[in-house]
Amino acid sequence: MTVALITGCSSGFGEVAALALARAGVAVAAGCRDTRKAQALAETARKEGLRLELVTIDVRDEASVKACVEEVHRKLGPIDAVVNNAGLHLIAPAELSRIEDAAAVLDTNVLGALRVMQAVLPEMRARRSGRIVNVTSGAAFVAVPHMAMYAASKHALDALSAAMATELSPFGVKIVIVAPGMFKTAIMDKGILPRETYGYSALAAEQCESHIQGVYDAPEPAPVGEAIVRAVLDPDPPLRTLVGEGVERPLAAVAAMHDSFQAWFAPKGE
Repeated sequence: MTVALITGCSSGFGEVAALALARAGVAVAAGCRDTRKAQALAETARKEGLRLELVTIDVRDEASVKACVEEVHRKLGPIDAVVNNAGLHLIAPAELSRIEDAAAVLDTNVLGALRVMQAVLPEMRARRSGRIVNVTSGAAFVAVPHMAMYAASKHALDALSAAMATELSPFGVKIVIVAPGMFKTAIMDKGILPRETYGYSALAAEQCESHIQGVYDAPEPAPVGEAIVRAVLDPDPPLRTLVGEGVERPLAAVAAMHDSFQAWFAPKGE
């Protein structure tokens, strides 16, 4: 049975992906900073008889990441796949973004994913197999005003993922990217929303509110869960998968351009 560790499972994409993968026959370690916030997920899994274990992980804490990987080994066995989904949002003009808030976004969205990858990759390379799915965003391809730090973090995670995909190809380990558009999740409730920055300009007030309301009005995130299942289980998934009407068509050409440049670095024969 495939064993998958998913981060950020207390709600949103992580919760949906955890259930979708478990229903597909994967043994899921559903990671959260506070597992008490994922009891609904655990109860659903129990009622459906799914193989799902809640595990504690704070991707900003290297010791927590290592302890989580060890816990998954004890409970479920070696990790075959990782879904780096944990994320933090910041909506504010970049000029008024507090450095500590910007650092938290980058530490969670970029370095958090790197910490998890560094914790699982030695074993995957030794086995010459493994799959890592990094959840980015349509914002990885667009410089979105008034959520510049979030977009910057997703740009960075996309680049990190693409570079590592080539680095790891000789070892049989695949890194793939799932980039969702706007879906209804709790990311705005959990994000950093310094409303005093709305006074920056009339445009800031309009766009910040639009970003927030757009999530509340967005479709349910089931398609993202389905895309993550394919990214984990398909034998040869594409490097990037865009999910959602808001990104699939307008950003497909941009993503394809990224793919074509990345092909320059592919090992000969691939």
